[in-house]
Formats: sequence, structure tokens, C-alpha cells
Amino acid sequence: MHYKYIHNFLMYDKFLKNLKQKKHLENRGASYEKYLD
Repeated sequence: MHYKYIHNFLMYDKFLKNLKQKKHLENRGASYEKYLD
């Protein structure tokens, strides 16, 4: 039970980091597209 909780927490943490990275990349992509226009 305890292990499962820790595992879920780590997965959630990873998920948040991926989300932040994705958002960051999307922002960079948007500014890059503006640069191309």
C-alpha cells in the first residue's frame, strides 16, 4: 500500500514535469512560428 502510494506520487511528479516541458515547448514553438512569419 505504502509503496503504491509512493509510486503514484512519482508518476504524478513525472506527469507534471512532462506537462511543464510540453507547455514550454509549445510556447517556444509558437514564438518560433512567429519568427518564421
